[in-house]
Amino acid sequence: MAVNIFSIKEDMELGQLGNILSDVGVTPLDATILNRNAHVRTASELSQQIREEIQSRINSAEVYAPGAERGGYLKQEDVVSGTSYTTYHSYKTRVLGPGVYRVGWNFGFKCSNTSTSGQAKILLDGTELAYVSKASQSQSDIHDISGFRYITIETSGTHTISLQVRQSQSSGRVTFIFACFEFEVMD
Repeated sequence: MAVNIFSIKEDMELGQLGNILSDVGVTPLDATILNRNAHVRTASELSQQIREEIQSRINSAEVYAPGAERGGYLKQEDVVSGTSYTTYHSYKTRVLGPGVYRVGWNFGFKCSNTSTSGQAKILLDGTELAYVSKASQSQSDIHDISGFRYITIETSGTHTISLQVRQSQSSGRVTFIFACFEFEVMD
């Protein structure tokens, strides 16, 4: 058994590290992030080449959110929407092979009055998967919206799911408060 220690970025998550390890063919016994170091326990010592490849990927400018097969990514941030669509949250997968996948989403928002509705679109690689428009019955309502869709991917590549939001009119205020995406292989 061996413990491999890698220096990581401040905001790196275990899911991101898991993607990198999977991409280079390493199956850890476990992994822990302590301070700015990832401790990866493996059954045997990793070669210098593999350790350097892992560290290089950790250091790269583009480290993806937790991977598709592993679940979702949650963003908690209050954002007041305008009347034009803007991207509230986006999730990029690692390279996925052909197959059937379940794309899931869950997001929440609240409205400051009963005449303004929150509107949202779920997009996969720029193509709309779902649309929601919901008005509040009271100012204290928090709308929790979820759904999923099965898709078939024909060729290997990365994919981006995003949540675009706006409010129906300029009076009032719609605040989006969280979003969670899942991208799970089905076959």
